[in-house]
Amino acid sequence: MMRAFASGWGKGRPPDLGGNVYIDAELIVPNSMPYSGGVFQGRKRIAQWFAEDLWEMWPASRRRPANLIDG
Repeated sequence: MMRAFASGWGKGRPPDLGGNVYIDAELIVPNSMPYSGGVFQGRKRIAQWFAEDLWEMWPASRRRPANLIDG
């Protein structure tokens, strides 16, 4: 799951949430976080948050996961 999630994820590229997140899921990000707090509803909006809103914290970052441990 995590490998598929992270494989295409990056700034402007949403992660592959696929069947791992309910279509009507809700992501609640506390406003105390240093980036885009709020409530994000639906698989498409959550993917958009990962691809756009989250990157506001790291505008110049181009890091990608190198090693994932399947737990």
